[in-house]
Amino acid sequence: MNSNDPRSVDLRIAKLRERLREKPKTRFEFLKDSSKIISISAFIISVATTVYSWRKDDLQAHEVARRQFDSTMQQMVDAAFKNFELTEKHKTEPRFGQLAGWFNAQQGLMGNKVVQDLASVHDASMLDYIMVGYTLMNLGQNPRAATLFERAIEIGHQRKKEHDQIVFKVIRTIETKLFGEKIDLSLSDEQRAHDLVSAYTSLGLSLLNQSKTEDARKAYEAAIQVTTESTLIEPTKRYYLSFIHKNWAEAIFIIDCKLALSHLQTAVEYMPEARKNAEDVDWQSIQYALLWGSAHCGSDGKLHGDGPPANLADHPQNSPSPGPAWPTPNSAAAGGLPTSQLPSKAP
Repeated sequence: MNSNDPRSVDLRIAKLRERLREKPKTRFEFLKDSSKIISISAFIISVATTVYSWRKDDLQAHEVARRQFDSTMQQMVDAAFKNFELTEKHKTEPRFGQLAGWFNAQQGLMGNKVVQDLASVHDASMLDYIMVGYTLMNLGQNPRAATLFERAIEIGHQRKKEHDQIVFKVIRTIETKLFGEKIDLSLSDEQRAHDLVSAYTSLGLSLLNQSKTEDARKAYEAAIQVTTESTLIEPTKRYYLSFIHKNWAEAIFIIDCKLALSHLQTAVEYMPEARKNAEDVDWQSIQYALLWGSAHCGSDGKLHGDGPPANLADHPQNSPSPGPAWPTPNSAAAGGLPTSQLPSKAP
């Protein structure tokens, strides 16, 4: 059969007609099969439901852990008040030391429990770590307290980086739509500066209680840097700086009272003019500390004497708080800024 053979031409024409009669195959031809569509849809719904249920259960588990942590912290606060009341009531009794030992053991056990509870809180904030750090510092566990303060600082800087990322904002928006709004105070630049200053100053105090003077100095200087680089308005920024130097002075008074007095002078310089009045507790505390320190600080930088100056003893209202002669290592403020002092953002 050659090319001129009419049968060859007819055969080719027949094959072309056969191809034309065939239905063209499309890429998504399987979608025309309703059973396959139903199977694929069921699989997608199953996966989505499983993920949603897992995430919901995970959030509920975190809520349970959070409630347990809050409950343990409240128990520690109640136990501290009870311990104080019983101490005042029975401190003159001969067997008071035995009772105090049991209370100290109870506080130690609860301190360990609150640390364990904190570890189970997935989204613990800077403030959570700072509070537990205070608790451990009051129990004399300064190394563990320092570790928690360092973790609080790490969280503060980490959250800042995360919140500036597009992926984080997208994930947060999706979770908000699915599971509701989640309040996170650390999203605020002002609150983050507040908590970071509290964490750094608390870390400085815990390091000084371990005689780590140089490391403590770096912590206080870091608190100053956070404040100066923040977007706080000037009066609030000056108050923070005054607070840091005041706290630093209280912490190092028994180590080097001359250096402490210089920090108190700096605190006076930074204190906003509007707060320099007799009604302001912080201002009165600084003034009292300057008078007390000047009367008891020797040329060698060491404290001499164990009582307030005579002119202050006649006017107890000048004292910032009742109690033993100020200051002692553990009577200094734990380091946190007053939570009522809400900073403002620069316009």
